[in-house]
Amino acid sequence: MMTEKRFVDCFWDREYCSTAGSDACFKKAKDGGQVSKQLLEYQKQRAHIEETYGKALLKLSKSILGQNEQGTLRESIDALNLMTENTGLSHLEVSAKYNEELSKLSTLTESHKQQRKKVRRCSQKTPDSEKKSIQKNYGC
Repeated sequence: MMTEKRFVDCFWDREYCSTAGSDACFKKAKDGGQVSKQLLEYQKQRAHIEETYGKALLKLSKSILGQNEQGTLRESIDALNLMTENTGLSHLEVSAKYNEELSKLSTLTESHKQQRKKVRRCSQKTPDSEKKSIQKNYGC
């Protein structure tokens, strides 16, 4: 069974002109982009769930419960509704924070994507004369 080379080992190759190190870096960057996309999707789903749950709790807190009750039971029902409302508001706040962070993460992910493309283009633009010179001098 063939084992995959560890990232750190990609930079120690007998062949001078090996691209294993840069290939490993590009793969790591690409994989990082995939993880960023997955994280964005996770955050979107989590924000949606928090918002839905918060709205449901707020709706529940407005329901009529024990309308004709008095005394300590009335106080308990009012406290229950207030706690439910506060919990719903907390979940809506969490949803808003997730959406705020989602926007920042989205911007960061797009920035990294553009940087990866830029570095990839630069690495592929090595002039042919330079490549031939390296190959001639180092026997690649």
